[in-house]
Parts: sequence; structure tokens; C-alpha cells
Amino acid sequence: MNDLLDYYENNYFTSIDFDNIQEMGMSVIRIPFTYMNLLNYNSFELKSNAFDKLDYIISEFNKRSIYVILDLHGAVGSQNGQDHSGELIDDIKDVTFYSNYELNKKHLKFGNK
Repeated sequence: MNDLLDYYENNYFTSIDFDNIQEMGMSVIRIPFTYMNLLNYNSFELKSNAFDKLDYIISEFNKRSIYVILDLHGAVGSQNGQDHSGELIDDIKDVTFYSNYELNKKHLKFGNK
């Protein structure tokens, strides 16, 4: 699974894509990503290379004078209970992203926090 996700992410944008976007005259682009792009699947710990792909994308757009909007489109606990926001939750009152500090702390092991 990780190999497939890496292959997908490594081909999400290619040099041709960056050039085509520039040639279309775009000055800003939105990059959606989820916690699943940044965290190890089993441990929910930050990947050692978590931001490498985003850094590469930002760098390539910067070379072309294109602004980047980073859109954390899915977070642990979900923002709204819909599948596209990180987790499908049937009852909106069960969405925990904003309200369950202990659950978020358990799933997000960033340093000593």
C-alpha cells in the first residue's frame, strides 16, 4: 500500500504539469492533501520525509512565480464527517477534530506534544 501511495504522490505533479500550469497563465494554485500524506499509516507518527513532496511542489511553483495555497483537506478526526475530509462519520456530533483533545493528542505524535 505504501509503495502504491508513494508512486501516486511522486507522480502527482511532473515537470510537464508545472510548465503547463505556468503556460496557462495561472498565478496561484491550491494543493489539497490529507494527514494520510504526512503520517505513517499504522503509528500515526510523522513520516521522516513528510514534507519533502510538498516542499518540492512549492519550490517548483516558486521557480515559476506561482503562489501555492496548501489545503489540509483531511485531518485526523475529520472536520465534517465526510469521507473527503479524512474520515467518514455518520453522526456529525461524533466528529472529533475540533473537540477531542485526548484523541487528537493520541493520533498526532509530533515531538513531545
